[in-house]
Amino acid sequence: MSYLGLCLICIVAVELFIRLPFLKRAAQLTDISRKTTRVIMSSRISDHWKEKALQRYSRDMAVCSLALGFFLAIVFVSVTGIAMLLDILIPPEVSSLNYLMTTEGIFLGTGFALVYAFVRKHFVPV
Repeated sequence: MSYLGLCLICIVAVELFIRLPFLKRAAQLTDISRKTTRVIMSSRISDHWKEKALQRYSRDMAVCSLALGFFLAIVFVSVTGIAMLLDILIPPEVSSLNYLMTTEGIFLGTGFALVYAFVRKHFVPV
């Protein structure tokens, strides 16, 4: 797999991560967890109302968790699709997906994604 293909895959993954509401859902999940802990630890709330509140909080946590899983699936399918398309367009010695799972591929991909995210955040106007 060429380094250019790896760069393309990393750019798509970073852009999807930025554009999908990952951080919003993660913040919601954290907020719900704090509320749950506060309700459980409160001695001023009766057990009856704790049961009602915890049912609602558990539903909200499940929705946030499913949304995060769905967003990760979108990124995974996109990366897989691009890697397979690259393999069709430019037949490599080693499959793009196999290269992405090697130590070299993981380090290069992570490094490039971090550099790209940094440059995008600090030098590209929104």
